[in-house]
Amino acid sequence: MASTYSNTTQEREATIVEPQEVPEIAMDLFSVGLPLHLQGSPGIGKTYIGRVIAGQLAESQGLNLVICSQNNQKIWNEDEFGFFESNMSHYESEDWMMPKIERKTGKYMREPTDALPTTPNGLFQIDEIAKKPETYRFVAQLMNEGRIGWDYFLPKNTCIMTTSNLTSDRAGAHRLHSDLINRLGMYEVVPTAVGFANHHGEDLNPHVRGFLEWFPHQILQFDPKKADQPFASPRSIFSVSRLMDTWCPEKKTGFDPEGARAIKSLSGIVGFTWATSFLSILAHKWSAREINDMIIDPEGCRTKIDKLKEDNDMIMVCSLTIMLTKRVVTDPTQYGPVMKFLLGINRECAVHFDTMLKRSLGDDSAAWQEIKASNSEYAKYRIETNDIRTNNYNN
Repeated sequence: MASTYSNTTQEREATIVEPQEVPEIAMDLFSVGLPLHLQGSPGIGKTYIGRVIAGQLAESQGLNLVICSQNNQKIWNEDEFGFFESNMSHYESEDWMMPKIERKTGKYMREPTDALPTTPNGLFQIDEIAKKPETYRFVAQLMNEGRIGWDYFLPKNTCIMTTSNLTSDRAGAHRLHSDLINRLGMYEVVPTAVGFANHHGEDLNPHVRGFLEWFPHQILQFDPKKADQPFASPRSIFSVSRLMDTWCPEKKTGFDPEGARAIKSLSGIVGFTWATSFLSILAHKWSAREINDMIIDPEGCRTKIDKLKEDNDMIMVCSLTIMLTKRVVTDPTQYGPVMKFLLGINRECAVHFDTMLKRSLGDDSAAWQEIKASNSEYAKYRIETNDIRTNNYNN
């Protein structure tokens, strides 16, 4: 009888997960001694996830987290939990286990180096593991037996996590060997705009937040065929967010998104396509008087509002909802008339506005709770947009 399992490939299909899902999965694996492997495109936060997991492990055990640099190792105490990272982009296999000849006996030995953790209670994260296939034999034994040869033993209560790029990313990653794959839980990390916005919360620039709300597919614009060019990823997009926060219009200091160098500055971070799309949103201007007239006197501005509804200009309505979100963040009492106005344009505008506002104010903030509790337009919005929120936005 033919086997139901295929042995024609060395790599199994990875389960796709969002970054925020990984810590709970890691807890499940570590509870039964299984290592975790994360693979995915550059810039999606694989290494950062390890620090989050280490923090949760430390908290669950009542220990204090200690971050240990791979270039300046710190030995943590037994009442602490260490996050120890080893990046295989920087190491050769000899940097883990150094060959040594015992002088008296002439016996061949391998001496562990400080690239390996030696103190109990920790998370040992091996980044870019797929760049050095020659280390697979060490890692496989470490995962299976908790040792390397008879010269090194993994300290007690130490979990193992590895990361790599996809082989298709052209980032120098090789295929993992099947014996290694079968010793761990393997997942492909794919970011989403919603997860990214939720993770960064109020730290995310409102213009970046609004842009991703309307164009969620822009969260990752990596093309392996153009791997030598800048591209948008959660890491590079957050860099744009930080850059945007430096701009002070009153003092004319920091990064000016309307300045002559804006397109070059952003293109070098997130690529030309993302940069031009984002800056086109910022370039569309709405005067305060123009917005006020449409909100206060919608019938008197019926022609302008109808044009908004008919044109279905994504750039125009994205710009409008970003401005209105900033207005209500400053003055939450404006929520009612603004929501009524947006529902008059279309329900999608109302959903995006509500989502951006909730993330800007914070789901548990007093201002947001007051809006939900006392605003009739909020109740109307929830009824009228239920199908959109349920099916597309998961709010």
